[in-house]
Amino acid sequence: MKHILYMLSLLFVTSAFVSCKQNEIELYNQSSRVNFYARQRIVEFVDTDYVKKTEFKTDSFAVRIQGVNLEAPRNFCLKVMPAEGYEASPELQLADKYTFSALDTVCQTYYYRVKRPELKRGNKAFGCLVAFAQANPNHQFDKGLVELNQMLVNVRWQLRPYNWDECDWGEYSDAKYIYMMDVLGKDYSQLTYDDFDTVSKAYEAYLAAGKPAIVDDKGTPISF
Repeated sequence: MKHILYMLSLLFVTSAFVSCKQNEIELYNQSSRVNFYARQRIVEFVDTDYVKKTEFKTDSFAVRIQGVNLEAPRNFCLKVMPAEGYEASPELQLADKYTFSALDTVCQTYYYRVKRPELKRGNKAFGCLVAFAQANPNHQFDKGLVELNQMLVNVRWQLRPYNWDECDWGEYSDAKYIYMMDVLGKDYSQLTYDDFDTVSKAYEAYLAAGKPAIVDDKGTPISF
């Protein structure tokens, strides 16, 4: 009886050891894969971009290696896909391929460009998904984590200056601020006291010429 128990115990220990070794191989010896470090990027165009007519903005993203470390540089490719809940997709400029070359680490940063979109209000105006292009022949990584296989790119306009003074300029609206920038050719940080008279007289002349009143987001005509 003791001999049988000893053999069963030995069999159990052997099975457990083999199982651990199999799990170890599955956990640590998987092929190298690549994931996005973050699930979302927010790219904002602001008042200075409007005045300067900035055509593109450069943004960055990071990817992380999953599995064993690389022994040589390896390429990955990206593609753009529609994102639900957005009015339109922004125009992105991505490289044909990116190379993971930082062999002494598991994370590397890359860059892409975003074209200035039409000026619209709302954080849901422009958005798209950037995903790893597994089917691209230049893509040299196996698929990584499902939840990190794509990244949302949210592109938005944020015109309002943080220090807008209602005592000087009245209630803020994008329409009013855009008119000010069109007349003066500069953003809020560059305004002087004399600029108020310039803008108010320009708007009086605008209305006197029979042009329709400029309205804010509530449909109320702006005033200076």
